[in-house]
Formats: sequence, structure tokens, C-alpha cells
Amino acid sequence: MTNPSTSPEPHLHHNQLSSTWLAPSRDSMASRPETLLQECTQRPRPSGTTLSGTARRSSRCKKRRTDSELPASDSRAVKKMLKLALAKSIVETKMEHKSVPLPHGAVFYPTQEQFADPIKYIASIEHEAARTGICKIVPPRGWNPTFAIDLEDDHVHFGTRKQKIHELQEGRAYGKGRTHTFKSFRGDADAFRKRWFSSRGLDPTTTTSDEVEQEYWRVVQMGGPRTEVEYANDLDIAQVGSGFLRSSKRFASQATKGREAIDFTNPEYYRNTGWNLNNLPDAYGSLLRHLGAAINGINVPWLYCGMLFASFCWHAEDNYMSSINYHHFGAKKRWYGIPSSDAEKFEAVMRTQVPERFRESPDLLLHLTTMVAPSVLQDRGVRVFTLFQEPGEIILTFPKAYHSGFSEGFNCNEAVNFVLPNWIDFGKECVEMYRSYGRVSIFSHDRFVFHFGSTQSLDGYSVADCEMLLRELRRLFHEERGYKKAFLAEGLQNVEELSGDVMLDEQSMDVDDVRQCFLCKHNVFFSGVICACHPNRLSCLRHTKQMCDCAIRKRTLLQWVSTAELRYAIRRVQTKMRALKEEGGTSNLSQLQLGGRSVNCYCALDLNKSMTCRRCKRSL
Repeated sequence: MTNPSTSPEPHLHHNQLSSTWLAPSRDSMASRPETLLQECTQRPRPSGTTLSGTARRSSRCKKRRTDSELPASDSRAVKKMLKLALAKSIVETKMEHKSVPLPHGAVFYPTQEQFADPIKYIASIEHEAARTGICKIVPPRGWNPTFAIDLEDDHVHFGTRKQKIHELQEGRAYGKGRTHTFKSFRGDADAFRKRWFSSRGLDPTTTTSDEVEQEYWRVVQMGGPRTEVEYANDLDIAQVGSGFLRSSKRFASQATKGREAIDFTNPEYYRNTGWNLNNLPDAYGSLLRHLGAAINGINVPWLYCGMLFASFCWHAEDNYMSSINYHHFGAKKRWYGIPSSDAEKFEAVMRTQVPERFRESPDLLLHLTTMVAPSVLQDRGVRVFTLFQEPGEIILTFPKAYHSGFSEGFNCNEAVNFVLPNWIDFGKECVEMYRSYGRVSIFSHDRFVFHFGSTQSLDGYSVADCEMLLRELRRLFHEERGYKKAFLAEGLQNVEELSGDVMLDEQSMDVDDVRQCFLCKHNVFFSGVICACHPNRLSCLRHTKQMCDCAIRKRTLLQWVSTAELRYAIRRVQTKMRALKEEGGTSNLSQLQLGGRSVNCYCALDLNKSMTCRRCKRSL
């Protein structure tokens, strides 16, 4: 970081540390918390060691949402009460079994010209498409990427999950399925589909999607007949392969800014296009291109192989990101989507369906194990939209849009996340939700936003995008400064300024996995607090009072990124906004939300160290 402003916050007694870690002096700490300081430091890799592309992709993995079961310590009586309560809610739901036509999600047919700029096209349809939570993109005529997986392969092995379809609305954990090859899984999937429909007097070759849907919800809502299927989900492409041809360079899609030269007949086009899910997260215009670490399931795709009724239950994406799902091969996939504006209403309805399960696991919706029929949601005022996806088609889900669905037979899909610049507010909201549940975020939101604002060029972003980034940086600034002022007023004296790495790479994110608040599990990026009584316990600024009963003089504030550096990021974004305003020939007056107040002032870009405008003297 270059040229951060000097900090105007109240003076705190501290030791200025160099870029390498130094042991705290006795004057600054009541007790030397060596263990925590060692755990929180950067841990550089030995010189001369590097990670190969494959190793990088598998070295860091998206944390799977855990399937919860009742604790082993629960008594038989408690388990019996829970079972009875679940049965009661399920019986009530069974009585509501009915088929209700659903409105269709948005479908788009881009021209080749529109298709040539993936992120720009997605951004252009987002406002309309997000109204239905999910949307489908049908590529232009001629799109025909090679399916790079040999389904007759009998050597690559992968695990599956066992799903009891008749219990999906109970929110129970999935069991462990068998180990398969692509050939064996496809054989079992085809045999199950044929057996299911033939046993019911239906021809599996002529059964319609509507009939499949009715069969599925009959089993889910009526709790029978007993139906178990296997789902090969979250498969690591480093082990099983991607359905797309892959470029030798991870950042292939960054080589082209904006429009691509389309040639649907050239295999090299499919290796490098942003529509290749190995490339889209890093495409020009996607914020995930700033993420220097490869995280399976986030910016590295996962592969999915389904069979009849194999389900992905109701959920929103990690960190409320957007997602893209490509159908490579096989039977249709049925999707259901809920717009983000109905998310809270949806969550409330879900809690009424299995209240005992939510009392036992308040974060049940993060487990991806609960399915409730769209008709039940509709009856309670939740808008639900549906789409079916066939080979060659793309499904997008949008921030905070709950979605679910199932397969109509054997198929192979691939999915990955991406985010547009307007995602930042959703990311903040999701992190707050994670903190309320004590759940670890996939990556540090604070690090992501600060890195974006303090080091990136911001080229290609609009005034509105920069305003959203500015609001979030200001929120973080005011929270940091506010807590530090309060600590000073309460008698805090000990502060250690430590070397902070603001990058978004593998090594830095490994540190985030260690620097977590003991209570809310938030990644402690800017500053945190430790106490002499528990040297291994780190608290975020919000939860210092809960960490122990010691006097504040026994505590030490650890600061990796100062408020002065936050202010530098704020000014940097403001400068970019001013340039954008001038380039657009618009007035330099705009109503910004600064520190919770609306300020009609673009001369506010000219600030002194106390965050007061030199021109109009307005304090920000």
C-alpha cells in the first residue's frame, strides 16, 4: 500500500512493529500471548516452492455446508418429541399436496454480438432476470462445445451422497452413497429411471416433464413410497475432469477485455471464452478475478452427475454470490427460483414447516437438505418461478435468490460462482447473517472489499459501482473508528501495530482461516482484541466484552490495517468517482450516503485529515 494518510484517531500508546513480527514489549502487554501471535502471523512458504495449477485448485476448498444430525447426547425422550413434532408438521404438509402451475423464470436468447462479452451481457439482463431469482440463457445457434468427459470411463472414481427423497421435507442429513465411475453411475441411473416408471405403468421414453414433476412432489410431500437415489455432487474437477476443454492458463478469459472473437467452429474458442466455466469467474468485469486463491466451488467449478429425482434442496449461494450452471449432457434438470425480495418471507415459511428442526439447527437452510413444495410457498405468499434446463443451456442464479431443483434422469452439469460489482451490499448482508450463526465465511469480506478499493484500478466500473464500494468502505471505517474510540474511553492502553497483508492470495487467505473471532467466527482482518487471561483467544471488535471479565487494561488491541489505511482506500475510490463524473460530463453534485447521512457534496472529495471538506467545511 502506498501513501496512506496519517491517522487522526485518539492517541493510543503503542509499539510500532516492523514488517516482520516482533515480540510485544512488557510495557505494552500484561502477558505475552505468544501462541496467538504466532498463529496470526503470515506464514510464508519456503523459498523455491511453488504450487502447480492442479495443486492450487485442490489446496483450498469451499467449505461444504454441514449436514446436521441430533447430538449423540440427546435423550430418547427428546428425540421422540422431535420425531413427533416433525411428523405432525409433515402430516399437515401432506394434506396440502396439489399441483399448481408456476410462472416461468426469465429466458434470454442473446445474439452473437451480445454473447461476445459474457459479463457485460449478464450485467445487462440482471435487472430483469433477478426479478425471477433465476434465469436461463440459450446460446446463439452454432454454440457446440466439446464435452470433455468420457462417460464410458471406468477408471476415475468418485463418491456420491444418498438422498432419501421421501424424507427431504424433514431436513435430515444425507447418507454416504457408493463409490462410482462415470460408467457405473450412468448405468445405475438409467436402470433406476426405467425401473421407476415401468413399475408404475409408465413408458420411461415418453414420460413428460410435467409427469416427472408430479411424481417427484408426490413422493416428497406424501413421504412415500420409500425412494432412495444417489447424487454425485461437488465433484472436484482436478480429480474427475471438467466438462469443458481447459486452457493451460488459469486467467485465460482476462486476456480479452470485453468482446471476444466468436468462432463456434474453433475448439480454441471454447478453451478461452468467458462462457467456459473455468474462465468466467476471472473474466473482465467479474469481481472474483481479484481473488488470487483458487477455491473449489467458488472460482473453480464443481461437476455434478444426477439421476432421476436427485435433488439440490433450497439454498442461496455462499456469500450471496451469483452462480452459473451449464448443462453438459443428459436428461433435463428442473429448477425453482425465488427472487431476493422474497427471501425473508421464504425463510419465515420454511421455519413454520419444520419448526423443531430449526430450533435444533437455526442455520438449517445452510445445510442444503430441506425441500418444501412450491405450492406450499405460493400459498403463503412467496413468489416461485420455474425453469427446465436442457443440454447446452445456461442457468444463472442471482444474489440472495433461493433456488432448488432435481434431475429427470442421468445428466452432467457444471457450476461456479461469480460476482458483479453491485454484489457488495449482498455480500455484507450475508456476512452479517453468518456472524449471527457463528459460521465461517468462505473468504474474508473485509479483506475483499479493502483489497478492491485500495489496490485495484477500478477501470470499467461505473459511478454507481464505486458508490456502493465507497459506502461499504465508509461503514467499515466508522465501525473500526467507533469501537477504538470507545475502548480508549474505557481505559484501553495497549496497542500493537502489526504487519498486515492486504492481498487476496492463497497465503493471505490461509491467515484468515486462523484469525477468526472466538464467538462469531468473523475473519478478523483490520483489528482484533486479545486478553492476557486467554492468549489464544481472539475477538473481533464487536465481541470484546464477551471474551472475558477482565479489566480492559489487561487487553491488547492488535491492528493489522489501520483506519488511516481505510481512509486512503476511501479517498482513492472518491478520486475515481470524480474522474468518472468529469468524463461523463455530469454535474459534480450527487447525493451520497456518508456515515449514515445523505450529503449533497462532491467537493467532499477534497478532504482534510479530520474527514472535513476543505471547501464547504462539511464533516463526513
